Amino acid sequence: MHTIEIEQSGPTTFTVWYEGQMLLQHSRNPEFDACRELLNRGITGKLITRHNGSNVISFILDIQKSAELTVLEGAGRPRFRKWCSFMRGSAQDGES
Repeated sequence: MHTIEIEQSGPTTFTVWYEGQMLLQHSRNPEFDACRELLNRGITGKLITRHNGSNVISFILDIQKSAELTVLEGAGRPRFRKWCSFMRGSAQDGES
C-alpha cells in the first residue's frame, strides 16, 4: 500500500505529498490526480489518502481504477465521472 498526504494550498487547491516528496502542486482533484501521477511513474496497487497532520484515512483507492476518474461538482453533491485529458491551459483544467 502507498500513502499520500494532502495539504490545502489555496481556497480550492491542494498540494500532494508522497514519501516525503511533493507529488503535485495546485491540484483541484488531489486524490485522482495523484493516482494518475503515480500510475505514470509505474506505481500501482492500493493508495491510502490522509489530510495533512491527520492519522484518519480519507480514502483507500485502487491506483489504476482511480486514475480513470474525476469529480464533477455542481448543483447537489459531487459525482464521480470518467476522466479525460484536456489540453494544458484550457479553461477545463483550471489554468490560463
